[in-house]
Amino acid sequence: MNTLNHIDWNKVVLQLQKNASSEIAKQKLEQLSAKKNPQEAEQSFSEIAEAEELIKFHGNRVRLESLDDFEAILQRIEKNAQLDPLELSKARHFFYDINHLGRQLADLGSTWCLEYQERLTDPKGILSYIDRLIGSEGEIKTDASEELYKCYHEKKDLKNGIHNLLEKLVKQNDLDTVLQDRFVTTRDGRWVLPVKSGMQGKFEGIIHDTSQSKQTVFMEPQEVVKSNNRIKELDLRIQKEIDRLLREISDFLFSIYDDIQSSFDELVYLDQLFSKALLKKQLKAKACNFRDEIKLLDFSNPVLEIQKQEEEEVVKNTLVLEDGKKLLILSGPNAGGKTILLKSVGLAAHMARCGLCIPAAEGSSLPFFKSIFISVGDAQNITEGLSTFAGHMKELNEAAQMASSDTLILVDEICGSTDPEEGAALAKAFIDRYSENDSYTFITSHLGALKQNWREDEAITHASMEFDEESGKPIYKLLMGISGSSYAWKTAKRIGVEESILNRALEYLSPETQERQKTLEDLEKMREQLSKTQKQIAFELRNAEEQKAKYKKMMEKFRQEKDKKLAKSIREAEARIDKELSKAREERNKSAFDLKAELPSIVKKREETSIDSPEEFNEKFPPGSQVYASNIQKNAIVQSPANAKGDVEILANSMKLKVSWKFLKARDLKTPRFKSPSIQAPKRKESESTSSQIDVRGKTAEEAIYSLDRFCDEALLSGQEKIKVIHGHGTQVLKKAIRMHLTKVAYSERWQTGGEYDGGDGVTWVYLK
Repeated sequence: MNTLNHIDWNKVVLQLQKNASSEIAKQKLEQLSAKKNPQEAEQSFSEIAEAEELIKFHGNRVRLESLDDFEAILQRIEKNAQLDPLELSKARHFFYDINHLGRQLADLGSTWCLEYQERLTDPKGILSYIDRLIGSEGEIKTDASEELYKCYHEKKDLKNGIHNLLEKLVKQNDLDTVLQDRFVTTRDGRWVLPVKSGMQGKFEGIIHDTSQSKQTVFMEPQEVVKSNNRIKELDLRIQKEIDRLLREISDFLFSIYDDIQSSFDELVYLDQLFSKALLKKQLKAKACNFRDEIKLLDFSNPVLEIQKQEEEEVVKNTLVLEDGKKLLILSGPNAGGKTILLKSVGLAAHMARCGLCIPAAEGSSLPFFKSIFISVGDAQNITEGLSTFAGHMKELNEAAQMASSDTLILVDEICGSTDPEEGAALAKAFIDRYSENDSYTFITSHLGALKQNWREDEAITHASMEFDEESGKPIYKLLMGISGSSYAWKTAKRIGVEESILNRALEYLSPETQERQKTLEDLEKMREQLSKTQKQIAFELRNAEEQKAKYKKMMEKFRQEKDKKLAKSIREAEARIDKELSKAREERNKSAFDLKAELPSIVKKREETSIDSPEEFNEKFPPGSQVYASNIQKNAIVQSPANAKGDVEILANSMKLKVSWKFLKARDLKTPRFKSPSIQAPKRKESESTSSQIDVRGKTAEEAIYSLDRFCDEALLSGQEKIKVIHGHGTQVLKKAIRMHLTKVAYSERWQTGGEYDGGDGVTWVYLK
């Protein structure tokens, strides 16, 4: 049995590996295999879609190269080994990746993202611990602990003191004959001076080293021996403290090893998942449905999709097996795409059962195949002494033993490498067995005997690859239900074989073959006519769609222009009406304003008194009151009293918000809404008046109040004395807002709830002044 690589599965895996960012994920992807059941594959589809959304949301994916370095460190953590600064620096990159990925998951905030965020250990504490100890270059910080800070500080002071003392010694004139050079250096961590060989007896100190030329002796002056000794002591203390700190952080990481290992495993899995999501994007792939049918809509070969150039388009085909047909015999011209189509079906089936999306349109479906048998390519085996035909027979026989409806058999050029008559007989026998076994089987063949003489009740259907008669080239389109010719004569003609040779070849054909050839030619003519008809229909459909889009665009433009003109006319009419109403209100309300001016001044002061506490606010502005929110510069309706924090729930532009009571003040309701008594509008008969009721159900509080004010203006002009407002019950918010508003506006003398037979509490009667 041939391997999956015979249908180019290795090339799909290679692309998955290119998409991964860590070597460990690439190794895992190389071992990608089929899921245990359809449910696991569907779960994989779902996770790939979530990962794709995350990548789309952020515009890129988290790179997880730190996994490769951290794998070895994780093994040392498991053994509770003491980590060195370089290992901790690499570990920090791993925890940075966790932190970055966690933020990206939180930003998208889907259920899947939040679940994965919960699975990852919180890296902030670990990162803080490492950052306190390790610098940006991977070094131990000098202030990682109080002990280190003291030691490094003292060591620095001692070094400066030694250096200054030695500089003074160098500059002394009486040492010019003793010193080889006028510089200060170190040997074995101790500060020394270069003394001429043979002059060390004239210089009090300790010899530490000599130069290669033996001309210079490096001596530690007696004056700095004590300080150098102290530096050595400090170095030992520093190293001891560093070891203590490294041991401490290593013990801490060991104590949370299980959490770290779990997060590592999750990141390796997510790296693979992001790779699969990127492949889905590259192939423009979709999740398929698992059903006992093969329906591949607009599907293409994934390898060709991967390898295509940027502007190229891969030919797509639709393959549907209906009415219990499970065996397809595919024929057609040489190099016409039969083998590619066979591989495409095999790859789609294997990708789907591995939980990968397939390059096919939405609505495609496949069985969940537990086994896929492949006989594609040369089957000869030199070590077993098998010829190509013998190897092929062995494979076909193995496939015949697989009796199962969840088996897919792919055979390229069945029995094609032997005598055609014998090969056709063997092929038919194998096909009968595969059909009896209820296996899904796809077979390509040039054998003429396989293209006809099948019973109608057999589970066999035919298809062919389309051939362009005019250019003499294949176009790789699949035609279902039609057997195709191999186009041997037409190919021979196209490349220039003499006509006499072709005619003689025709004479050598048996009468049955000649008849079959004639039948195939008739079928090809029918196929050509069908193909032309399909192309013509497709062309006309495209034209119809273009015309439809054109007229739709024109209609939309017309609608927009109509709406603009209508809106402009309405605005102009409203402006004229508002102007007339405003003029009428001003004249009618003069006496009302005079009356208000005569109110006791103490009342006015009471109204103008500022509010100093949430309690006073609640008293003055109960729920339903109209207010102005200065922080958002919008009018609003109070929805609740101020809570303990002083926050008030308001409704503004259909949005519920919480704001501090300090930002809320009374709306300006000074504009008079009633007519002056000196101008008496003539009353109309009830039959002549405008409607005496308004229905504001379904509106927001602000919309309802605006509509009510305009309605009452018109009612006043028409001389009505009362109107009926239908607001319903609902959440009580609308009812409260309207009644609170009616207690403040000038045009309302009083209001009362509806009676038992005219709407009850869902109606408010307003008596106009």
